[in-house]
Amino acid sequence: MRILLVLLALSLSGCILSPDGYGGLTIAETENARARLATTAARLDDVGDVRQLVRGFTYLVEPVDWWPSILFIFARMDATGHYYGDCQTAAVMGHWALERIGHRAGIWYLQADGMQNHTIAVSDDGLLVVDGSEVYEIQGDWRNAMRNLYPWVETFKRR
Repeated sequence: MRILLVLLALSLSGCILSPDGYGGLTIAETENARARLATTAARLDDVGDVRQLVRGFTYLVEPVDWWPSILFIFARMDATGHYYGDCQTAAVMGHWALERIGHRAGIWYLQADGMQNHTIAVSDDGLLVVDGSEVYEIQGDWRNAMRNLYPWVETFKRR
């Protein structure tokens, strides 16, 4: 009952819960994020456009590991295309952007000692990797390329 009252109060106050359950967005923030998302999607034609988009990313240590929705990322994006978050945020944006230009993609954990240590987006053909604010065009095995970049990696696990 208490949960229903909280949800009702949020609804009446103009807030809605974000799809990922982290924080909340107002109705206005949600509408602005959807508009920014649609405008950005319309501008994505090739890898160069993805590269330009992810260059707006700034790494920020988040207090907890969580998976933001693409809508939440666009809600936090400023008018210049700058957005921030941790590696999960960058991987979600990279995955979304690669799919918009026609490359099926997945999100991968780079791990050591059985722990999740870093997260990236990789096209299913392994030719494109989005890592933070960089897009790498890979010649050969992307796993070897990531091991060269991050020598501590022991295993790769798809989300």
